[in-house]
Amino acid sequence: MATSGLYTFNRTRDQIIKDALEDLSVHVAGQTLDNNLRNQASARLEAIVKSYPNAPLWDSEVVVLSLTQSSTVIGSDTYYYDAILNHTSATNTKPITGALSSSYWVKIAETATAWATGTSYSVNNILTNGGSSYKCIKANTSASASEPGVGADTATYWVLVSAWVTATAYTSMRHISDLDVSIMDVDSVILREDTNQIILEKMNRDDWNSKEDAADPTNPQEPSGYFFEKKIQPILWIYPWPDSSTDYTIELTVFRYREDFNAASKTPDFPQEWLRALRFQLAVDMAPSKNRARGSFFTNLKKLRDEAVEAAEGLQNDKGDTQFTLKL
Repeated sequence: MATSGLYTFNRTRDQIIKDALEDLSVHVAGQTLDNNLRNQASARLEAIVKSYPNAPLWDSEVVVLSLTQSSTVIGSDTYYYDAILNHTSATNTKPITGALSSSYWVKIAETATAWATGTSYSVNNILTNGGSSYKCIKANTSASASEPGVGADTATYWVLVSAWVTATAYTSMRHISDLDVSIMDVDSVILREDTNQIILEKMNRDDWNSKEDAADPTNPQEPSGYFFEKKIQPILWIYPWPDSSTDYTIELTVFRYREDFNAASKTPDFPQEWLRALRFQLAVDMAPSKNRARGSFFTNLKKLRDEAVEAAEGLQNDKGDTQFTLKL
């Protein structure tokens, strides 16, 4: 028996649209697709692709991130403040006179001691040397090489602290706000330190809020949890306040939204077994606007949709507890 040896079958966006409209008897095979029908159906199909709740319709991949050291500034009261949120400074965010100051800054020290050799320093210790202020970013026992502003290893252990300035980008180590907008969820986060790894606990909003209220920014620790905030610009929050921006690598397993299905010749970027489910789901979605959502015809159409979904699910061997259920 001769076989093709090919595995490339797929359907383009317009082919799926034509199939669905033919099912509704509002388009005749072989004829040019009406532009108004195409535009209406393509918008519906795009929405279906974006909203399908089953994991196989999402791309998953690993994203590796590094932490960015939190900005530290001297406030108008001469105290020292760490940024809580990534932001561009304005008068209303100035510590501590700005009306929104407490939303953007947290006090980590009121005084600074003079740097001295042979002294143990911990993360977030504030000290002065040569007329400037510095924050410790890596625990160390001071020596000439680590003298802030002078030693060859200054950048490894210390960061210069300056007075707050308006129209300046300030960052928070626990607030990762530059995630790609295509990320719709974070499945897991692994914290890597040299050869060690820790799987961070996934927190919901209530967990995050309760623990965040009790977190102490003056006592940073090894991260143990995270909260993914799903927004137009997604955000990853790290708990508790990290004790280093250089020791850790953050490895995220993320789910991405499917790419836009927005051109006639584009094919959907998910498994072939879902092509019939897409076709019949589109027909079901379009039926009311074409006065076809009635009687035995519509009942049978939904049955075809459900059978197509069930068949696709039967080929899915990694669904676990996630079940695919479509309802009109």
